Amino acid sequence: MGKRTFAMLAALLFWLTGIYSATAQPFRELPPELDGTMMPIDLSRCDTVPVWGDTLKPCGAVYVSRHGARFLSSENKVRKLEKTLSEARASGTLTPKGERMMSLLDSVRRHTDGQWGALSDIGKQEQRILARQMHALAPMLMDTARIYARATYVPRVVMTMYEYCHTLAWLSSRVEVSTAEGHRFDSLLRFFKTDRGYAEYISDGAWKSVYQDFASHNVPTAPAVSLVGNGPGDDKLREITMDMYGVLQGMRAVGLPAPTDYWMSEADYRRCWETANLDHYLLRSANAVSDLAPRSAKVLLRAMLSSLGSQAAAGGEMDFFFGHAETVMPLFALMRLPGCFCPELPMREVAERWKDYEVSPLGADLAIFLLRSESGRLYVAMRLNGKFIPMPGSTRKVTDWLEFKTFYGKMAAD
Repeated sequence: MGKRTFAMLAALLFWLTGIYSATAQPFRELPPELDGTMMPIDLSRCDTVPVWGDTLKPCGAVYVSRHGARFLSSENKVRKLEKTLSEARASGTLTPKGERMMSLLDSVRRHTDGQWGALSDIGKQEQRILARQMHALAPMLMDTARIYARATYVPRVVMTMYEYCHTLAWLSSRVEVSTAEGHRFDSLLRFFKTDRGYAEYISDGAWKSVYQDFASHNVPTAPAVSLVGNGPGDDKLREITMDMYGVLQGMRAVGLPAPTDYWMSEADYRRCWETANLDHYLLRSANAVSDLAPRSAKVLLRAMLSSLGSQAAAGGEMDFFFGHAETVMPLFALMRLPGCFCPELPMREVAERWKDYEVSPLGADLAIFLLRSESGRLYVAMRLNGKFIPMPGSTRKVTDWLEFKTFYGKMAAD
């Protein structure tokens, strides 16, 4: 047994012993959807049968994806909570549960072992399955495809692209795939950094006061009190609770034991998710405070339409784009995809209408298939996060290409 494997098993055993020896009562897993954007895409719910039947043949495609399941993006969340607990220990206020949280954080460190932000084994397998599904939906197209794939410079995004494209190449020796990544694609895939107006909104926009007001009423203090007592004051306790959530929500994505109601009740975990969900809604989607997020994604939508237009006219390279939650959330809002575009919602209703785990789970993707009839007429079908969807305002899951191009051309226009 290798040192790394032994360390992972030892950390897992230590964590389980610390939790389950504390009490004979079994604890229930917290619902995976409440992990929010750290929930891996549910591959069991994907549509695997084409909606276009035998009379239409795929002749092109565009694909946009968020990176797959990953480790915590950095050690900052762990370090911050460790610092809080260490200070409580020094002051004599750390509870027995707080000591066990320290053990949990140690197990997260051991399991991560320098892989902060990396694609996890779950994420790699996720991409292989998604690529196999893509191939199965359009085998003749994918067997002879010429694909140009682009990714941001971030390693987990690059690895997502490689795993996905490698699987397509594995399935067919005739597919031609060119991959590229780097800062040259920032304006296309990291517009949340390069669009000055949107970046300023993220940094110091009016969303902050709306979010802070909601958080001050919604984030529970009880989970934090169970670790450090009630001495720090309510504002600090709410901060600690959200720090706990930030660590717990990422455990399933890397193969650690799922968070349970030992750490916080399901109701409290839900309130943490509601708060994080509102944060994503205010920053990454169309809302009553700002529409800068979807507007900033127009550059990507124009690239997608240009690619589809070239394929409709003369075939050619298909374009695949790999980015982040911050890439796909604004894009999906701009395109008004089901569940992704809910502007003007009262803040208390956001969690009922706009759910980040449905909009952008780990591995979120949008495939747009270009279809040709025997007469040569062109159509389009969209598959969002594994489910075929109609265009906005329609119930049909196969749309005339000219209708599609006209509708989204207006969306992408400056």
